[in-house]
Amino acid sequence: MKEIKKSFRDMVKHPSTHKFLKVLSVVLVAIFIFSLGMAVGFFKGQFSERWDKHYMEVLGGPRSPLSVFSDRDDRAPTPHGTAGQIISSNNGQILVKGPGDIENVVIINPNTVIHQSHQQGTTTDIKTGSWVTAIGLPDESGRLVASFIRIMPPPTENPQTTTSTASTTTL
Repeated sequence: MKEIKKSFRDMVKHPSTHKFLKVLSVVLVAIFIFSLGMAVGFFKGQFSERWDKHYMEVLGGPRSPLSVFSDRDDRAPTPHGTAGQIISSNNGQILVKGPGDIENVVIINPNTVIHQSHQQGTTTDIKTGSWVTAIGLPDESGRLVASFIRIMPPPTENPQTTTSTASTTTL
């Protein structure tokens, strides 16, 4: 028994054992990071699939049978938030037209915190034509259940050129 303990101690103290443990640790960390990336990608893909599946149902029409052939990566919504102009508002939900003309359905519930600029707001402040930023979690239908909505002033037009007395500069 003493010989086994001595040989085990010698094996643990050997430099090649330390190298092996370091390499094993690096491999395990790499596998963990890869698995984490796969899980994040899976959930993003699952959200996009649910959003695409329910998109026309939420907007009141049938889903196109050709949508499986479309390239929708450039127009997929973000699952946890949206910003844009309200184009429709009724029954505790708003339709927000965001960047790229993507329309997102946002559900407002009693727990939703609403701010207008830097002050507390209410659901009566949310009107068609208003500009909002909404943050929350997606539901099973791909709609955003808002936990926070900020009503903002409309964006100002950003001119592409500025004029000075000396010359015109393109930004």
